[in-house]
Order: sequence, then structure tokens, then C-alpha cells
Amino acid sequence: MSITLFKDGTREYYRITRAWGGNEHQDYVRIENDPDRAYEKALEIDNRLKTAQTAFFLRQQISEERYFHSDGKIVGLSKVLNQRKGRTPAWEFKLRIKVPNEKSPRFTTISIDKHGVDKAFSLAIDKICEWNGLDRHSDIRKSLLLAREHYTGKADEKVMIEQKNKAAVQSKKEISSVESNLKKDIEKFLEQRETTAG
Repeated sequence: MSITLFKDGTREYYRITRAWGGNEHQDYVRIENDPDRAYEKALEIDNRLKTAQTAFFLRQQISEERYFHSDGKIVGLSKVLNQRKGRTPAWEFKLRIKVPNEKSPRFTTISIDKHGVDKAFSLAIDKICEWNGLDRHSDIRKSLLLAREHYTGKADEKVMIEQKNKAAVQSKKEISSVESNLKKDIEKFLEQRETTAG
């Protein structure tokens, strides 16, 4: 709850706190002879602040500015090459979306290698819309889909293939290095075993 009891020396207050737009809004109601009346007044103030907070989040939710960077790319969506040890490198869309009224951002990834770049992009947009409570036919969703060229262009596909091949070669080098070291360790072990046995 946004109403808390606050003590300043011998005086008691109800502190009403709500935050939006990077700013914290506070108000105080002094508790004198009638705590119930002071609490009712605090509730009135809290309702007023809650209305302003809700209006801010609704405006933010329907504003396209919240979803795009100045270069036209989508906020919280990136295309990354996931390189895990012992696995083939895989391209994926990585989502890190800050949803209004939630403290922590939401995360997920969508495999480009599994779905194909166009389908994976559409799935990423669907996830952004789902998390933000946007309708499938909203203008914002249509605008998000128009940003596809920033992520799925032909030049971009060529870079993706080159980077994936480069990562695969690096991965094979790492595996052969591990195999080579393992063979050396086994040979060393067998030599030590023969000398101690003989």
C-alpha cells in the first residue's frame, strides 16, 4: 500500500507515496485528534495520485515513442549470436522489455535458426504486444512490424551467416584443442603408469 505511518519526533503523519515517470510524489497528512479522519484524507490523496499514475502509464502504453529508438529499432529487441560451449552457435532475438507497473523487466529469447528470421521476428513482436497488453490489430503493433527491415535485411543475413560460420570455426578449434590436450594427458598418464608398474 502507498500509505505508511511516519513519525517525526512526537508528531505522527500518514505519508502517501506514488511514483511514475522517474519521479516520486509524496504528500503528508498530520494525525492529530482524529486518526480515522486523517486516514480518510490520506485515502483521498492516494486515490488522486493513483489516478494520475494510471493516466501516465496509459499514455505511455499507447505512445509509440516508448517502443522505438531514434534510429527506428525497437526498444528491448536485439538480434544476437548465442555462443555456448560445446554447442553450435545459434542466432536468436533477445527480448528485454520493461513493462509499465512491473518492477523487473521481462526476458525471453526466440530462435531464428529454429523459426526462420521472419517468423521469429513476428513471434518477438507478438510477445512485446502480449506483455504490454496491446491488441493484435493495434497501430503500434503495425508500426513494430514495419521495423522488420532493421532486423531481417539481406545485408544483415549475409553478416549473420559470416558471423555464424566464424563462430563455428572458433568452436571447432576449441574442441580440437580440448581433444589434443586430452590425448596428451592420457598419453602422459599411460607413460607414468608403465614406469610405476615396470
